[in-house]
Amino acid sequence: MTARAFAVLGTGSDVGKSLITAGICRWLHRTGVRVAQFKAQSMSLNSFVTPD
Repeated sequence: MTARAFAVLGTGSDVGKSLITAGICRWLHRTGVRVAQFKAQSMSLNSFVTPD
C-alpha cells in the first residue's frame, strides 16, 4: 500500500488545530486506518534578542 498523508493547517496559534487533528486521527483509527499524529515545532517564533 502506498503511504498517504494530509495536513491540518491553520492561520494562527491556539486556534484548535491539535484538537481537530486528534479527532480526525481517532475517527480514522476507529475505521481501521493506521494513523500517526505529528506536530512540528516552530522555533522561529520563540527566538528574540536578549540583553546578554
